Amino acid sequence: MKAADIRRHRVKNDAAELYVVDEGEMDAPCVVLGHSIMTDMGMWAPQRTTLLDLGLRVICYDSLGHGLSPALPPPYTIAQLSGSVISILDALNIERAHYIGLSLGGIVAWDLAANHGKRLASMVVADAPAHASPDFAAVWDARIQTAREDGMGALVAPTMSRWFGPEFLAEPIADSVREMIRNTSVDGFVGAARALQAFDYRSHLAEIKMPTTMIVGENDGVLAPVMKEIADEIAGSDYVLVPSARHLPNMEFPELFNKALRRHFQNTIQPGL
Repeated sequence: MKAADIRRHRVKNDAAELYVVDEGEMDAPCVVLGHSIMTDMGMWAPQRTTLLDLGLRVICYDSLGHGLSPALPPPYTIAQLSGSVISILDALNIERAHYIGLSLGGIVAWDLAANHGKRLASMVVADAPAHASPDFAAVWDARIQTAREDGMGALVAPTMSRWFGPEFLAEPIADSVREMIRNTSVDGFVGAARALQAFDYRSHLAEIKMPTTMIVGENDGVLAPVMKEIADEIAGSDYVLVPSARHLPNMEFPELFNKALRRHFQNTIQPGL
C-alpha cells in the first residue's frame, strides 16, 4: 500500500470529530467498517488486506469515545451512531457504500438498513441481534457501574473471557484487544452501552432487499440461533456460522471470517457500488 493510498480524516459528527482512515483507490467501490463496543478500528486489521485485495476502498472509523474519536456526554442512541456513518459518507462525497459491522457496529447496520437504505450497496452483519431483549439490556447496568466506579481496566478480563476462547487469549494479538478495551473512554463506553439497551429493528428485517450476509460465532451465547432467525427474515441472505468462535470471530478465526467476506463481495461488487 503506497502512502498516497492511505488517507486520514477528521469528520465532524454532532459536536465531535470522528477519526477516519481511508485506504485504497479513490474510485473503487467503498466499504465502511463498524467496530464493536470497547474496541476501535484496530479490530479490523485481519480484514483490511483481504478487502483491499478484492479491489475495495476500505474506510474504517473510530466510534464516539472509542480509539481516537472523542466522546460526547452519554447516553447515545443507535440512530446517533448510525448518523456517524452517514456523516462520513457525506464528508467523503460517497453516495453509496458497502457496510460491515460487528456487535455494536452490526446493530448500527440494522439502523442504516432501516433508515438510510439507499446509501448502502450491501451489508455484512456479524454477532448482532436485531433488538435489545430484556436480558440483553439488563447486563449493561452492572458493566456501566463497574466502568464508572473502577475504570475500564476492570472490564478487561471479564470482557475478554466472553469474547474469546482460551487459545486466543494466550496469543500476543489478544493484548491488542485488551488495550482497546482499557483505552476506551468511560463516557464513550457508557454512551454506547446505553444505546445497546434500547433498539428494535425486527419490523424492518423483511423490508431489506440489498445483498446481506450474516456471520456469527458458534459459541457466542444465544446469538447463533438468534441470527439464524434474522437470516430467515431477510430474503436471499446468507448465514455463516464460524465453528468454535465466540463474539469477535473476525479476530479469533480470521481465515474463516475472511472467506465469508470474499464470498459476499465476489457476489456483490459492481462498478460504482
